[in-house]
Amino acid sequence: MTMRTVAGVKACLGLGLVVLLAGAIWCDSASAQIKRGRRSAKKGGCVECHPKSDIAGRKQHKPFKEGKCKECHKSHGMVGALRLQATGEDLCLLCHRPEDVGLQREVLHAPVAAGECSACHAPHGTDNPMLLVAAAADLCFTCHDQVEFTREHRHQPLADGCFACHEVHGSDNAGLLIRPVGELCAGCHDPAEAEFTKAHFGYDVGGQECSGCHAAHSSAAPGLLTLSNHEPVADGDCSACHNEPQDDEPFGLAGEEGNALCLECHDQEEVAPEGGHEAVTDGECLDCHTAHGSSRPALLAEPSKVLCLECHDEVNDQLAGVSKHAPVADGCLSCHAAHGDPANKLLLAASDQLCAQCHDLAERAAEAEVVHDPFAEGDCLLCHAPHGSGYAALTLTSRQALCGECHDEVGEWLAMPSSHRPVKRGKCNTCHEPHFGSRAGLLRTEASALCAGCHEAVVNDPARTVAHEPFADGDCSTCHVSHAAETAHLLTAPQAELCAECHDEVLPADTPASLHAPLAGGECSRCHLPHGGNRARFLPETTDRLCFTCHQELGEAMAAGETHEPAADGDCLTCHLPHWSAQTGLLTAAVPGLCLDCHDGEEEAFRAVHLDQTGDTLDCRGCHNAHSSPETGLFQPNEHDPFEGRACTACHPEPAENEGGDR
Repeated sequence: MTMRTVAGVKACLGLGLVVLLAGAIWCDSASAQIKRGRRSAKKGGCVECHPKSDIAGRKQHKPFKEGKCKECHKSHGMVGALRLQATGEDLCLLCHRPEDVGLQREVLHAPVAAGECSACHAPHGTDNPMLLVAAAADLCFTCHDQVEFTREHRHQPLADGCFACHEVHGSDNAGLLIRPVGELCAGCHDPAEAEFTKAHFGYDVGGQECSGCHAAHSSAAPGLLTLSNHEPVADGDCSACHNEPQDDEPFGLAGEEGNALCLECHDQEEVAPEGGHEAVTDGECLDCHTAHGSSRPALLAEPSKVLCLECHDEVNDQLAGVSKHAPVADGCLSCHAAHGDPANKLLLAASDQLCAQCHDLAERAAEAEVVHDPFAEGDCLLCHAPHGSGYAALTLTSRQALCGECHDEVGEWLAMPSSHRPVKRGKCNTCHEPHFGSRAGLLRTEASALCAGCHEAVVNDPARTVAHEPFADGDCSTCHVSHAAETAHLLTAPQAELCAECHDEVLPADTPASLHAPLAGGECSRCHLPHGGNRARFLPETTDRLCFTCHQELGEAMAAGETHEPAADGDCLTCHLPHWSAQTGLLTAAVPGLCLDCHDGEEEAFRAVHLDQTGDTLDCRGCHNAHSSPETGLFQPNEHDPFEGRACTACHPEPAENEGGDR
């Protein structure tokens, strides 16, 4: 074992003790807490606050038993996180040298190699020998499957415990054995005894590998034979393959070597047909199988996954991805026949039938109204990798690229200025079922509910009291396309054109005298909420505040001076049209007719200040500001001197003496 390995184990040993020490000392008991207002015990003894009875058993760690807490702990530290005299390897190895616990040995017990000493040992005390956290047999079964040790026929040393054959921490022998396996077995079973030789059908098996035929711990078969046994071994017919016991080379093969010997019993057409698995036809049987017995089915020398990956290293690369096919963890033989047909990838059945054994989709697909073509054709591997993938759900590539292989329009969608987020992110299955469904387009649910799944804030806006009709009907497709569009917000057409499909009065038939700038720019949503709101015409604000978002200077002027009454009331639409007008300035009518709707030009007071004019020939805007002015009467801020002094007759003739005369 390298120095780096030793150092790593030592560090982990220390870390394991630190974790357990903290957990054991700082328990929930009130007696284990330093009392408020005291920084330390009166006499400096740890046990005044941490009674031994709370944290120890009959077997105690020597420093703890002798009350030498400071050999491991510092006197001061944060409550709930005692500081140790040293950390990691430095703490544990103050007393336990690497050679004392076997850290220099070739094979280490897994908890030792991982530095998890606290998995087996208590740091302060316990009722078990060697400070074990549980009785030895029970402790071993926390990691080792108890079934392997409790079958009908059990190896006698099991009654004496695991340590009769195994080292605790480290060993120079495989399986943590205390001696090499042959030597260990011979310690109880003398190969020289006649009875022993008789039990092995006259063969002298001294020095042979016992585990080739026998299970080390327990077995369902007499004689502790392994889980699977070669039939001649089970029948005691060793000479079926080997020379007779009295031969000079009793363990030599009696017939031809390699596959030829095996094929004397195993029919070639059955196990090694021409054109079969290369490992079978060109290799040796013992490349994959043991000759006598194995703890694995079919006499396999190693788990099938290990054996197969020795040749199929490309599968290793696939298994390094983010998703792995579950059966691969159990071995390759869940799906493949070891001696099968390479043309069919050694599969036990057609791929769709094989997949259906675990993925119960066939019955549901039969009742579905819409089935994805690859699934209907049983071609699972057109979309999925059989072993592992770098993408979720074992897809061969990203959903975006995968769907695009058949659906050419995916590339076109991605090139458009506006793409639906699931399309852009390649998450087609956000909206579509991958295999079959009950709706057109394999949609997962009704279109409106599908949209609501992501756009919940829009759909369930509590402030909305008035809804746009298509939105209220849940018909998102009236205005939006589902994948991508040339227009923003996935609209089916530019805003002005789209709105005009229902609101034909919005766009003028001919070129108007004035067109509202947002409409000219095709930006209906500058003034209207597209889905609805809490005001008429889906306005996001009151009319005046909405207008002032663009006409800021006008709003500031109105706030600083006298304001025209309609404007002061925020009723811009008294004088202006919202979209277009045959008049300039989006006016609802021509001036002065528009002004005379409110101002009666026939009144004496009106005529008195307008040179006896009734106003129907005047352009009110020549003297008055339509919205606001710092002067009374809404006069324009810049005035001709005579007009500023209201000396109109300096330029204009006196009113006609005849009543009602206009000039």
